[in-house]
This record gives sequence, structure tokens and C-alpha cells, in this order.
Amino acid sequence: SPVLGFNMLPDCIGSFREEHPHVNVSLHVPDAGVVVQWIIAQQADVGFGWNSIDHPAVSSQMLCELEAVLAVPPGHPLTKKKVCTPADLEGETFLSFSRDTRTRHNIDTMLDRYGVSIYSPVEAYMSESLCAMVANGSGISLVNPLSAETLESRGLLTTRRFEPVIDMPLRTLRPRNRPKSMMCDAFVEHTREQLRTKLRES
Repeated sequence: SPVLGFNMLPDCIGSFREEHPHVNVSLHVPDAGVVVQWIIAQQADVGFGWNSIDHPAVSSQMLCELEAVLAVPPGHPLTKKKVCTPADLEGETFLSFSRDTRTRHNIDTMLDRYGVSIYSPVEAYMSESLCAMVANGSGISLVNPLSAETLESRGLLTTRRFEPVIDMPLRTLRPRNRPKSMMCDAFVEHTREQLRTKLRES
């Protein structure tokens, strides 16, 4: 995910190396499927992703539980609300996640449960793409808060809390059959703490 590879992880690596200056780190930001392939082949120590991976060679653990926020263009009528609900999506142009994602499945299930029909002419695989389209006025979307943060700080979109909660868990992916690395464990824990601090401050 670009928000992880271009924003969060570089900051975490920098602060981690202040504590461990002799550690060598190689950061890559490939497609999510490539990350999984590298972990299966033991070509990477740790990967980060939004989906749980069911594979005998992959150990997937929760890093942080995030909740989706509703991203809308600045000045949109929904900015007047503190908390938005499924009913607020009716009559809006809703930008969806791709059909093969777990988040899309969870959102569709929620909408069916509440009997809400939406107009969704555009879909995208990554939350960052959805945020960019919200910022250019293409519609509104449920996205992860990390992806929305940069554009919101620049005044290009606004987010609102959404209920019922749509969980967007961030997970670590590690080779199940590789001996544990104390330094890798330390980096994962450091990243977890940095993320918690970031979320508390936002």
C-alpha cells in the first residue's frame, strides 16, 4: 500500500535506526500479491497488508485495528454531520473498493443489512486511489484513515466517523517456517507503537 510504503514505514525505519544504527533495511513497495509471494518464498522478513492471508507458509498477525471513515469533498453537505450512517450514502455517487477485496465484501454486506441501495459507477483496489477521486470531486467513499490523512491535512477532502463500524485491520505477514528474528520482532513492535501514537494524535 502506498500510504504504508511512502509515508508510515519510512518514518518507522528512520526512528528505528536511531535506536539500532547498525541495522540494514531494504524497503520495497510492490503489489500486495507480490508481497505474499515473497513471504511464501522467504524472500522477505516481514510484509504489511490489509487482508488476512490463508496460506500454510504465511503467519498473519494483527498490527492495528483501524475503522473506515467516510471521505467527502470539502464543503459537502455531509461535513455538517459528526457521524454518518448507511442512509447518508443514498443518492450519493459512491466510490467502491474492487469486488475482489474483503473491504468491499464487508461494505456490501452492511449495505444489504440496512437495505441501502447506492450508485457506484467507479471502483478501485486501493484506498489511496479512492481518496484521490474524492479529492477531485468524483464522489464519496469509505476509506482507511491513514490513506485519507495526507489529503485531509491539505484541505482536499474531509472525513467523518461512520457507523456501523467497518473494520480495516492492518496486518503483518511473516514466513511461518523461518526462525524468528529478534530484530524483526523489535521492528514490528516499534511500528505498532509508532502507529498507535500517530492514531492518538490524529
